[in-house]
Amino acid sequence: MIELGGNIKIEGIDAFDKGSFIILKKMVGTFVKEISEGKNLNNFELNLSVEEDSKIKIKVKLVIDDKEIKSEITHNNLFIGLNEIFNELKFKIGGK
Repeated sequence: MIELGGNIKIEGIDAFDKGSFIILKKMVGTFVKEISEGKNLNNFELNLSVEEDSKIKIKVKLVIDDKEIKSEITHNNLFIGLNEIFNELKFKIGGK
C-alpha cells in the first residue's frame, strides 16, 4: 500500500510498472483536487487488482463531507477505467 498525503491510499499498484504509477498518481491527484474543492475529503482509498483474464478491477472508496461513496469497475485499460470510475464518482458526489 502507498499513501499520498494523509488521506489518500493506493493498494495494488505493485502489479504495474513505474511509468503507470507516475500517471496514476497524477490522475488521482487531479481527481482529488477537483472533488475536494469546497468540501472536506476525509479519506480516499483506491484498490487495484488484475483478474485472471488480465482485466483490471478498480475499487474506490471515499469519504467526503462525512458521506461514504463507493464505486467499482472492471476494465481492460487501467487509465480508461480510472477515468470512467472518477466520472461516476463525480456524478455520485454531485459534481461536474
